[in-house]
Amino acid sequence: MPARRVAGYLAAAGAALLGLTPELAHPQECAGLPSLRERPVIVTADISGGKDAWSLGAGLTAGRAAFVGVYVDRATYQNVGFAATTADARSTDIGAAAGYEFRLGPLGLCPVASGQWETGPDGSFAGNQLDSDGWTVGAGMSAGGVLVRTAGLRIIPSASVTFQRVSSTVHDFPFINTDSHAHDTGWLVGLGVGVAVGALTLEPSVTIPSGLEGGVTTFSLSVNVGVGR
Repeated sequence: MPARRVAGYLAAAGAALLGLTPELAHPQECAGLPSLRERPVIVTADISGGKDAWSLGAGLTAGRAAFVGVYVDRATYQNVGFAATTADARSTDIGAAAGYEFRLGPLGLCPVASGQWETGPDGSFAGNQLDSDGWTVGAGMSAGGVLVRTAGLRIIPSASVTFQRVSSTVHDFPFINTDSHAHDTGWLVGLGVGVAVGALTLEPSVTIPSGLEGGVTTFSLSVNVGVGR
């Protein structure tokens, strides 16, 4: 992914954190999925990709009107710029979110707060080791509802807007035992369509960044299975 220049060589960590910042799945109609009022636990697996970056993840969300969720994913970043060279870097992301679904006629409306810790991206660049990590915190609103309902099938479009603050740190750079830091804020706009058949929902989606330097549009496909009654 193109390196983002923040205070010189902060490109690697900053661009990676902004390149794949997955929105935590919060399975309600406001997120394009069947409401937790029907099945109080949702297990999710997803794949996401953008320009020179992709990730595989899994998550678990539980609740009814109020809900909480956790997820973990493994991300790979290609062509990261660091120490005057480019190479691939990888990270592990751990996140959580909490929200509440309000009913507004046929629509579900969800305010959501989320946080993510990224242990990376880390990699080797011509003998130089990139060691970085960072936080992403966000708050936003999503809305969605059942557009088509037939016997055993539902089509559930959704949209979301999230404000995020991203903080990244590169360790031992530019000197050993010194750290370099970068921060950024901006918005993410998400669009998705859930196709639900019984307890199974497939949801393709796209996330578009605005104001986040180095951010790229991300496409995702999630598989969601509802558990319980």
